[in-house]
Amino acid sequence: MISNITLNKFKELCPQADKNIKYAKDTFLMMLSIARNNVYSEKFSNDDGEIVFFVTNKKLADYLGKGNSQKKIDKVSKYIKMLIYHDLIRILDDDKIPKELLFKAIKYSGTDNRTGKHVNFYAVPSWVIQQLSTIENNGVRWKEKGYRIAGVSFDMFYRSEGFDVAASIYPQYKKKKNEYGEIVDRSTTKASDERTLKISEIILQCIQRKGYCTEKEVVYILGSQYKYEVTETQIKRCLNEIMDIYLLKKVKANKILKEKYHIKSNGYPNIIIEDIN
Repeated sequence: MISNITLNKFKELCPQADKNIKYAKDTFLMMLSIARNNVYSEKFSNDDGEIVFFVTNKKLADYLGKGNSQKKIDKVSKYIKMLIYHDLIRILDDDKIPKELLFKAIKYSGTDNRTGKHVNFYAVPSWVIQQLSTIENNGVRWKEKGYRIAGVSFDMFYRSEGFDVAASIYPQYKKKKNEYGEIVDRSTTKASDERTLKISEIILQCIQRKGYCTEKEVVYILGSQYKYEVTETQIKRCLNEIMDIYLLKKVKANKILKEKYHIKSNGYPNIIIEDIN
């Protein structure tokens, strides 16, 4: 199990991952505490010998002193997904859960259909050198993809890295029924696709007209169709996909770029431009 001394070493060995999870560390440490308090027996371990534990997002938020507001619970949930992406915590698919632990969780949640107050199952991997390398590589990729905690969702990971990555982070959410009642892989929703298309159209129009675009412009232009926060969240989920498709990049405007694009705003805003390299 991971100690505070190891966490200090973690910052040295995984600098980018450490920066990424800065605000998720309390959540991580609480999950480690829950894992430590679990029953240490083979019945509560997975095939790799990792301790398996369960907790609801609501209960975890309560342990962290965040209160019971849905907004706080959702934020904790996003932090967990960030930790899973970095492979600091692993979430288990239903068929990977030890039966004894599943029965205990069903009793704990008071339901056997596992809906609503859903109990998630996790495992903590050991921090061997190879694992630390994986964590840091994931941290670098998180940075390169420009992921932001507000955009964390199945939709964001699916659009940027495909079904397999999204499904590994949201295993209980990877399947759905289609219009024929068949169980199929989940993808993006129609509403999400429509918002993404409109966002991409605005970005391309702005770039064609003046050479660059800002996220604030997109939010403002689409303000008559969507609430600002809806567009802001969708941009965080789909911008990486849009930039990949249309060969764009997001950069911080320096003095040279401000002069080139005649940007008159104060400071040095982040802008989306063509990636001509």
